[in-house]
Amino acid sequence: MIDDFEDYDVGDNQIWYSWHNSLGYGASSFPPYSAGNDTGAVVGDETTNSYCEEFIVHGGTKSMPMLYDNNKSGFSMYSEVEFALTDARDWTDGGVSDLSLWFRGLTANARKYSRMATD
Repeated sequence: MIDDFEDYDVGDNQIWYSWHNSLGYGASSFPPYSAGNDTGAVVGDETTNSYCEEFIVHGGTKSMPMLYDNNKSGFSMYSEVEFALTDARDWTDGGVSDLSLWFRGLTANARKYSRMATD
């Protein structure tokens, strides 16, 4: 498992503490803090008890909402959220050969695409 959205809550494990977006969180003098990444992407839903999507899900009770605006003045012309892996992982351990990501969006977004990069 890469990330378990079921663990996020409004307490010490808020979704944007792991998935960094354009807004960031907190204040620099009071950790945890992130200044944001200056792109047009925002994760989280402040109307739920977990800050996650709790209606549109796949195989669980939560998913990550991501909103983006690539034409927002003062921001980069792309949207990006970042999740840093803290431990080295062998992605082929146990015979794993595929990575599946589930997306849901409006048909107006049909020409937009996602890119996953690995180092």
